[in-house]
Amino acid sequence: MGAIYSNASEVLVWFGESDDDIEKAMDVLCDMERKLDLFRLDWYLDHSEPQLDWYVAARNDKSVHLGLNKLFNRPWFSRIWVVQE
Repeated sequence: MGAIYSNASEVLVWFGESDDDIEKAMDVLCDMERKLDLFRLDWYLDHSEPQLDWYVAARNDKSVHLGLNKLFNRPWFSRIWVVQE
């Protein structure tokens, strides 16, 4: 499976139906990726301290925790080839 995914230009995965909690969790994950990329760039350019207010807010939001729990407990994440990769 690793060879298949490594040669793909894009991979789409269907995790199942969504709800408000999962949507919020996905928004936080996408936001985290973008902000971590910016943090790496800022640190590389001037070694500045990270701004983590967004992380603290997400960490304290119970619906984000619930959404992440719902998402990562979907059957897709327990399939052996997913765990293996």
